[in-house]
Amino acid sequence: MGIALFSASENASGQALTREYCRNQADEREMVRCIEQEIYDPCDDSSAVGSGWWTAQCAWAHLKIAERKMSAIEQAIVGRLKKANSASASAIRELKLAQERWRESRDAYCRFANSIKDVEGLEGEVLGYCIKRLTQTRTKELESMLNDKR
Repeated sequence: MGIALFSASENASGQALTREYCRNQADEREMVRCIEQEIYDPCDDSSAVGSGWWTAQCAWAHLKIAERKMSAIEQAIVGRLKKANSASASAIRELKLAQERWRESRDAYCRFANSIKDVEGLEGEVLGYCIKRLTQTRTKELESMLNDKR
């Protein structure tokens, strides 16, 4: 992980992150920072609701945030396993394999859900929102594993 060259509340040019700056952002990393710092969220922007840009930006940014959180929890579990015992190498491999298979299953399911979203009588889901939702659920499962005090 690198060292930030600018503060969390300013952009690379040293400008303060403002709602207007964030709203006009095309840089995806900047958009994620704006959402994480609760400065601007394209999902809450009523003037953009319904546009293709809004749907794509909203889903993508929140998916990146969910993936980042899940990755941090995975790393915390790996850290705890490394401290735990000699069987940790095997457990770490199992976690990585389980997560890889989970992601494959998530992606396949969400591609299916996206493919039926316009079929009458079936409730589909936009791909990005589906992946985000399932990633958030998986993160909660991993967090509960990490926080188990048995």
